Amino acid sequence: MYVILSSLYLGYAEGVQGWYSEIAAAATADMTSYGEYLGNRYKDYDNIIWLLGYDHDPTAIAGKVNAVAGGILANDTNHLITYVGGGSVEVGGPISTDNLAVLGTPSWITLNSAYLYSSWTTYLKAAYDYSQRYHSSMLRDCTRTSTARPI
Repeated sequence: MYVILSSLYLGYAEGVQGWYSEIAAAATADMTSYGEYLGNRYKDYDNIIWLLGYDHDPTAIAGKVNAVAGGILANDTNHLITYVGGGSVEVGGPISTDNLAVLGTPSWITLNSAYLYSSWTTYLKAAYDYSQRYHSSMLRDCTRTSTARPI
């Protein structure tokens, strides 16, 4: 069993949920230190998948998202890392690799995940087809009525 560790939840609607406001106010060096702390604390666990982002466009804080990922990797190179945008094409894109341009094409994304409200088979297939470099996974099917299973 794997634990998807959401260590940098940006949240929905700036400040209503998540840590977006706090991340925006923090120094990049503090975000790097936070990532280093996380990587060091969980590096010896066999069942961790790092999840950064979620429910928010990362454009304004992309450097800080990358700083956390870099901090994690400074102490933990054993676990997969994914990024989730907003779950729609309008908010960062539903597939991790949709966010590459916004995040500066980071090499730290090693799990290409899909976070969707609809058309999950289309997007999950696109995530799978993107590159042999990435593993692919569906993190959430927001229709909540689907009985289909991820491929």
